[in-house]
Amino acid sequence: MSGTYRVKGPNTLYKVWGIITYVFAGLYGVGQLLIFVFLVMGSSWAGKISDGFFYDLHAYYHDEIQGFIILIILFDVLGLIIGMVIRLLAGTYLVRDHVRSKGALIAVSVFYFLMALGNLVWAVIFGKAGSVLFTLFYLFCMGWAIATGVFLILKQAGAVVGEHDGQSHPPYGPALRPAPAQRASEMVTRARGVPERELQACIEGLFGGYKGRRYILRSGECCRIGRDSGCDIQLHHSKVSRIHCAVRLMPDGRFEVTDHSYNGTFYENERLSNGVSTVIEAGGMLALGNADNVFSLDIC
Repeated sequence: MSGTYRVKGPNTLYKVWGIITYVFAGLYGVGQLLIFVFLVMGSSWAGKISDGFFYDLHAYYHDEIQGFIILIILFDVLGLIIGMVIRLLAGTYLVRDHVRSKGALIAVSVFYFLMALGNLVWAVIFGKAGSVLFTLFYLFCMGWAIATGVFLILKQAGAVVGEHDGQSHPPYGPALRPAPAQRASEMVTRARGVPERELQACIEGLFGGYKGRRYILRSGECCRIGRDSGCDIQLHHSKVSRIHCAVRLMPDGRFEVTDHSYNGTFYENERLSNGVSTVIEAGGMLALGNADNVFSLDIC
């Protein structure tokens, strides 16, 4: 369930909720911190909680119950740290125009539904203690968690493999599937036997690990560039992703470039959209991650 997926339909609602998720994550963290301070600094709060929630046992096991409350608080702090990381991930997943892993969205949505259950438990505890403010706070957090989990489920359900510009095919589907991996020297040798009327293009290294070398493309062929050993042009660089980008020569002499990286693919100093196939003109320069690896794309 991993790969690059495009979201079917507009992504505006997901982006808006993703931004709201960032804001709520910060507010939730501040709110939890204040609750922790009240519970630690004000011993009467812990007493009210234990009196309200464990009323029948309080007279006999007061000390044990107080220790249990403290243990709950410590686990809550640990959960707050882990939860903040996952909340920020959820916001990132919702803001993105694409989906890298459906499984990740499902996992985070499950966390949100469990978090909603935990917020319900805390709302009951503070309700027993008579704290209306904190009860309402946790009920609000429960509703927010449920809504965010639903948004994550809807986004992963609406994501389609490799969909872009109204088409639906895998990122390296029939139109973009490269020939078996061959090095530049082998491609040049093979290209000599190609009829002159067939369109050919050159990907030439200007700077970086591929400087001075050429990769020959025929019309319809695809060249993958990245750190992975299966890439047609392999680069060992910290800013280059495992499969950084794919370049395909179109029949009209233009290039279709698809960025799959974290650090970006740039054409003529303009960053290409991640996960989207962008059609560019021949004769320009393609930079990966930064200016350390630069290629020229031209018809030869």
